[in-house]
Amino acid sequence: MESIDESLKADPYNVDCYLLKAIVERAMGLSEKALSDLNSYLEVRPRDATAKAFFEGVSDNDDDPFGRIPVKYQGYSQSLKTFFKLPPQNATGTLGLAGTGFFGDSLAVCDRISDRVQFFSPMEYRELSFESPVGLVPLSLNRFVVASEKGIVFEYEENDNLFKVVRSGDLGESLESIAFLSDTRMVAALPDARKVGLYDYPSLKRISEWSPPQAGIFEPRGLAVRGASVAVSDRNGDKIFIFSWGDQNYVELAKEAPRSLLWGVGGDLLSLSDYGTMSIFSPEEDGSWKISDEIEVEEGFSMARMKDQVYIVKADGRSITALTPVPSKKKGLTKDMILYEPLLEGINEDQGTAISVRMSINGPLISYTKGQSGVLSTVWQDTMKPGRILSIQDEEGSEAIMVSGKNLHRTSDAKVLLISEEDNSLERGLRMIWEEGLPVSQLILDSSIDLSKRQISRILRFCLMNGVSISAWVTKIPSDNLILAVENTGGTVYYSNSLSRKNIFPLKTNSFLVKIFYPDTVYSSGYPSKNMLSTIADFGMISYRGWLPVWPDLL
Repeated sequence: MESIDESLKADPYNVDCYLLKAIVERAMGLSEKALSDLNSYLEVRPRDATAKAFFEGVSDNDDDPFGRIPVKYQGYSQSLKTFFKLPPQNATGTLGLAGTGFFGDSLAVCDRISDRVQFFSPMEYRELSFESPVGLVPLSLNRFVVASEKGIVFEYEENDNLFKVVRSGDLGESLESIAFLSDTRMVAALPDARKVGLYDYPSLKRISEWSPPQAGIFEPRGLAVRGASVAVSDRNGDKIFIFSWGDQNYVELAKEAPRSLLWGVGGDLLSLSDYGTMSIFSPEEDGSWKISDEIEVEEGFSMARMKDQVYIVKADGRSITALTPVPSKKKGLTKDMILYEPLLEGINEDQGTAISVRMSINGPLISYTKGQSGVLSTVWQDTMKPGRILSIQDEEGSEAIMVSGKNLHRTSDAKVLLISEEDNSLERGLRMIWEEGLPVSQLILDSSIDLSKRQISRILRFCLMNGVSISAWVTKIPSDNLILAVENTGGTVYYSNSLSRKNIFPLKTNSFLVKIFYPDTVYSSGYPSKNMLSTIADFGMISYRGWLPVWPDLL
């Protein structure tokens, strides 16, 4: 960007610089400036078809990075033993299945009658002895909370495959499920008290309680939290309530014998009944809700979610149904695509030279994208060239950048970037990340920083264009926009009271490695639009084009 600015100072009529500047600005998340510079370029070169297509790509995909994608759920059922590739000696099954949850890549199954929590992960099975467990909530990579139906709450830390008790407390009454609003606010469903309780954590001092202002016996069972929104199932009243603490308004949804609840990607609410019917409630623009889909899962009892995928465990604890969200329409499916790290390499004497390029396709439906076989073609110097998608890389990145404010003292061993709520501070911070040159794959935002929708949108655009996941460290109840940014980049929500390298989830980059055959003509023409590498990729419903401003003879 500095080089382009210097060039324009020396020659303000070098219009090609405006095109290059727009590409860089978009990669930095500055879409408004990118559109302005693209307009300046097209005023001089209105017939440049490549630049026009780039302009349309910016306009179509940068209008609303928070846009919701309607989805349907598709999947399959398997035995737990087959799904996790466990040896024959590992027995599966529960006597009294309660709640389920994910801790890292392990599915935790609470058996309240056998007094144990079972942990299933690929080719590994572990157990934790715990009296009458009903729910597990992960706080970070190595910490989680387990609750007993008797009201006992334990926080564990995992070190070297051993579970160590960090702290514990007693609510003083029976509970059915728990959830966290932030690292210091815990919600519990209290069926005997006929209420939902809000507690300070870790003191477990009750702050407030909620119950529907209506006649009848309220029997709270399942809980699900998304930002400030709390969903609770009323099993006796055949209803689901959605409310926020401190707000008198609430939403009431009809559902027969609802038990387990889960928020899906994009704000859908998934509800599983005692009879194994999963209903998907979708929000409408006018604030109402409708059932967008229903799925029969025979004897389905408890739901859990990892990233964008949903898992349902049967009542006997022996089999699992895996469901992947599939887009019901093409519009908005991909939030953005970026090409980066072009490398020139020889293949062999017959095939000559190729260019290896990384390509990130970013959006909320990560599992769907990875499950598609891709077709690639490229255009360079007005000539179409074949390309190959060799593999999907799921490699570990080297850095997580934490964006913190007043909670800086609660971080350690992690690279921390201080950003205030001012726009110029935000731009400076993002530019610092860019200039570091590190393969950053996760940006962790401290929710105590009050960022506007515009500011979060700028961070989201930056991360979408650079293959970076946004995660949230919820030191206070996060905004809906922050949760959407996390979902749209495949990030994680952390509830731990402190964060360090050891308890941040593995840093993954979601990128494809593609090879493009080198063009016969290798001399640059002097016009960026004539030398930009244009790549067209098709993945199922995804059809997308990306540009890389590189010249063949300068690679």
